[in-house]
Amino acid sequence: MNRRDLRDLGIISLPGDPGYGSRFKELFNSRLYIVHQRIFPDGETYIRLVEDLQDEKKVLIIQSMFPEQDRRFFEILQILDILDNYDKEIYLLILYMAYARQDKVFLKGEPVSARIIMRYITQNNRVKKIYVAEPHSDYVSKEFSKIHSINLIKIMGEILRGKGISRRMVVVSPDQGGAERAKVLSEILDTEYLVFKKYRDRYTGSIKTEAPENIELVKGRETIIVDDILSTGGTVTEVASFLKRSGSERIYVLCAHCLFVSDALNKVLSGGVNKIFCGNTVKRFVEDSRVEYFDLSNSIGSYIAENIL
Repeated sequence: MNRRDLRDLGIISLPGDPGYGSRFKELFNSRLYIVHQRIFPDGETYIRLVEDLQDEKKVLIIQSMFPEQDRRFFEILQILDILDNYDKEIYLLILYMAYARQDKVFLKGEPVSARIIMRYITQNNRVKKIYVAEPHSDYVSKEFSKIHSINLIKIMGEILRGKGISRRMVVVSPDQGGAERAKVLSEILDTEYLVFKKYRDRYTGSIKTEAPENIELVKGRETIIVDDILSTGGTVTEVASFLKRSGSERIYVLCAHCLFVSDALNKVLSGGVNKIFCGNTVKRFVEDSRVEYFDLSNSIGSYIAENIL
């Protein structure tokens, strides 16, 4: 992305920001405001703007809601309260949205947690737009008019294509909900895709995976599993096992948000995955030669620059 002059935009980097604030400062020629954070002995969160806001007309808040999802959410509410003291248009970039997977009532008596998150944020009249990077589903953008989804799979697919990935590779979605992501990636790579079926026991959390009828496509070919979130790695590991048994020569994973909860990395790699491509959307990074992070800040910054005016 070429440098854009957005000096009327101030950037506020919250504690969950994995470094986008400093990158956007250079890309936009904007002022970066740092937030001081303190955790009290009882666990309560305190934040403070270190420097008073200047004469910018707009501010862009940057936050990623992992790890410590609840704390990251409350920091957004805190900064919005602070900004009530200023006459600014407010824009928010959420690089990873927590609770997005609870976007409907699966069992009677459950809340819709994704709705709770966005309801509290969007009710602030000064919040003009909220950019959510690769949300789990299109629920939030359909439910709330201020939400603008950024398609990270498309961005990452273009980066992957630039690396000369073979057209012999088959794109794989681990479940029906990710079919559109697989389709997008397969079109970028000019190859086929297939979709697994996943069944989750809503009471126990256990998962059953069913291979598609055209699983024979993967025999003797490289495959790439595409998903929005890699958390515990259970689903990816099970799908990789199917692919390996079905004759896939090499297995890759492309994931927008790599959380790597607990022993997820070892589980996925020991399950047959050869390499993992991750977006740099959360503050947790792992050091391993088989994990490659794509810097998405230029592409996300370009999208925001074109849509914030």
